[in-house]
Amino acid sequence: LSWDVSNWVEVDLNFDESEVRKIGGLKSEDEKINVEIIRFTRYEDESLRYARVGFIANAPSVGYRVYKIMRDEPKKENKNFIRIKGNIIETRNFDVRFNPENGFIYVIKNGIKVCRANELVLEEEIGDLYCHKETTGCPLKTEGGEGVKYGSYRMKNFWIDGSPIRQVINIEVDYFSLRWPYRLVDALKPKIWRHNFRELRKRNYYEPEG
Repeated sequence: LSWDVSNWVEVDLNFDESEVRKIGGLKSEDEKINVEIIRFTRYEDESLRYARVGFIANAPSVGYRVYKIMRDEPKKENKNFIRIKGNIIETRNFDVRFNPENGFIYVIKNGIKVCRANELVLEEEIGDLYCHKETTGCPLKTEGGEGVKYGSYRMKNFWIDGSPIRQVINIEVDYFSLRWPYRLVDALKPKIWRHNFRELRKRNYYEPEG
């Protein structure tokens, strides 16, 4: 590419016994960056056998960049912070709010909702590779409630994890073809769920802006 690129990178590393005991960060020339240890295994002497690390790499427009392992964590202050407060992920320029009731994600900037995202849509699709048809004229069901009234999505679980350099919203959702009662759903919560048609998992990654 003819321009610099900054992106999330994951690398698998293998070590000899007693070679490396700790990965505190990475260094490339004068740049020192934090690193996330995604998973690892150790030898009997507690040195690292294998590690999968993730970090935000900055690649030049022409050529390549080499990162070396550091034992200690970088001490420089990162202005591009990222942190969790309840169901909100805060960054320097915007916030991401997660609604545990329906799984929606709202992007907020300066206290104003910019957009809503992360909505699942189940569409009807019949026919073959060359001819697609619909009979209902609308999605079978969306997480927002649009579509056929009998079925519905149900939030099963959610959690936020990650590291100081990124956060991950994990959402597990089931779609049931039948719920009861299916009328007056704003006033009456469903008591019966039948025919678990889909088990879905969504993962949303958030990194501090450069």
